[in-house]
Amino acid sequence: MRKRPCFLCALTFPVLLLHVPKTEAKAFIRFLRTLYNIITSKFPSVVIAAGVRPFNFHCLRHYYASVMLFLNIPNKYTQQRMGHATDNMLKNVYQHLMAEKVHEADAMSDAFFEDVNTKSEHEK
Repeated sequence: MRKRPCFLCALTFPVLLLHVPKTEAKAFIRFLRTLYNIITSKFPSVVIAAGVRPFNFHCLRHYYASVMLFLNIPNKYTQQRMGHATDNMLKNVYQHLMAEKVHEADAMSDAFFEDVNTKSEHEK
């Protein structure tokens, strides 16, 4: 079985929801495959021309998911935007800790316990 690119899956998902007749859906999917192949084949040269550190097209999808998680966008919304049926992929692949979030969580928990400690000292 041929594995379809995740970008293609995300783009074809709305077609299934619209109940497009199979003949039209197949043509649209062929178009998307062609578009995907053009984008992914030209992408490396665009990255080089832009003068940024080399990365592949799939990295944009990973970055998008990471940013949505970083911004505390609900997992359910992110899951739908990414075209995943469940949030398993989101939790297992994309939900890694970012240094800024670790520091933010540390600061929040430290502040909480400092506040609790200060209140208990005043009660003595």
